[in-house]
Amino acid sequence: MAHPLTPLPEQPPSLHAHISSQRTDAQLNDEGHYWAQPVSAPPLPENAPAWPKLMPFGGPPTADDSATGLHAPLRDQAEVLIGFIHGDPSQSVVWASLPNPEQSSPVTAANPSQSQWTSHSQHRLAFDDSDDSATATLAMPTTESHLQLTHHADKPGLSLHAGQGWLQRQAEQNLFAQSQQHTSEQAGQSQIVQVGQNHQAQVQQNFTAQATQGQWQQAATQNLTLSSQAHSQFMAGQATDLTAAQQLSFQSNGQSVFQASQGQVQLSANQAIQLASQGGTITLGNTKAGLMATPEGDWILFGDSFQGYPPETHDLYGDVHQFSGGTMALKSAPTPSAIQPLPTLTPHITPLQPTRDLLVLQLRRDDSDTVPTDF
Repeated sequence: MAHPLTPLPEQPPSLHAHISSQRTDAQLNDEGHYWAQPVSAPPLPENAPAWPKLMPFGGPPTADDSATGLHAPLRDQAEVLIGFIHGDPSQSVVWASLPNPEQSSPVTAANPSQSQWTSHSQHRLAFDDSDDSATATLAMPTTESHLQLTHHADKPGLSLHAGQGWLQRQAEQNLFAQSQQHTSEQAGQSQIVQVGQNHQAQVQQNFTAQATQGQWQQAATQNLTLSSQAHSQFMAGQATDLTAAQQLSFQSNGQSVFQASQGQVQLSANQAIQLASQGGTITLGNTKAGLMATPEGDWILFGDSFQGYPPETHDLYGDVHQFSGGTMALKSAPTPSAIQPLPTLTPHITPLQPTRDLLVLQLRRDDSDTVPTDF
């Protein structure tokens, strides 16, 4: 004989309730269920069951046994609607939260085009479907930071802004930034770019690095190379200092010009200064006077005139040559160790004879150990 089914107690289709929490944030059990106090009902007993909350999405655990789904926690006193599966009070579920005058909806008559999710800490995810300014925004208003994708008719694009604190871009392999027109990076105080191996900045036309105030410094622990296919120009309002701990080299396939439009050009060394010319001239003063080194070891001093000291005769320990009414000669001394011997040069000049406007100073090594000091 079949037993008749026990009828379920009659319940309203749904109940209004408020989430009950003893914490400042959401209070759930180990399964993610909530405790809720129905409106106009006696207080819940201590052993009252927790009720699950409907989720818009859920599924089986992931490969590492992590839960899947979409769950926005309900905090204390949030107004919710309680429903019953098959009308059974023992199968109560939290259907959804309800806005009220104390807890308004994030979407109102003021922003009807937005789909918005705002957390208790004001983290905000908003999709604005306005016809002329569609945007997708992930924002943290408390720090004035946001990530925004825009589809404005006049200025579509992406904006990443950190109003306070840090903005960090990092990639384990490659980080690529490209713009068809302009790329601008601005820092109020400091900008630091660090790379483990190589850093390359390449432009098709013009590249400008400018420090309007303060200092601009480029440093490398090993090599620093500046290269230009056409012209390289260094300009300073006051001073330009080039300092090397060991060697400082200037090389040019064409012409090298060091010019001071006003003031002086000074070459200073603690040991030696070496000027080398591959058979050409080393000009002193202007193009009508200079100094030439021949492959045979002769120094040729040329110019329109030569003023000795004293004006008549000056004996410099060597062969005497008549020049412009006076005599002078030069005898070579042992080469100081600080000056490396110059390589043998290919002759590019025709040997010249002393004339009134030409002085040949023949340099010969002296066998004595004494360096003349009364030049």
